[in-house]
Amino acid sequence: MKIRNGFVSNSSSSSFVLLTTEENHQKVLETYIGEDKEIIELITKNLFKKKKIFGKDMLQGEGYMSDGEGWLTDIVTDYVDKKGDVLKGICMIEDDDDSYELVGKFEDIFNGYVNLLRKNEDEVFYNSGI
Repeated sequence: MKIRNGFVSNSSSSSFVLLTTEENHQKVLETYIGEDKEIIELITKNLFKKKKIFGKDMLQGEGYMSDGEGWLTDIVTDYVDKKGDVLKGICMIEDDDDSYELVGKFEDIFNGYVNLLRKNEDEVFYNSGI
């Protein structure tokens, strides 16, 4: 098994598990503004479940992508439905190329969020890759 940081764009599948504290999540969330903050809030609302792990309150998220379909695709679809046809950088999501570009944007924002989580706290676990 390979362990990678972030998503792997040239792979047909990827998965991850992410654990952090609510405090760390809130601290990192405060560094975002505008559309990026809205995207992080949407992702984490759909991603995280509160769990007690080793007696500590934690947020746990996990996901799987295969051939461009998976947890993030559903979140992007919800975002497009909420925002309508005009989005920053993409007008009229008409085909798979536009949709793929938007999923890539969400991946980039999520990877930046994970990197900030990891900088702010020692008790962050993030494992990505297959």
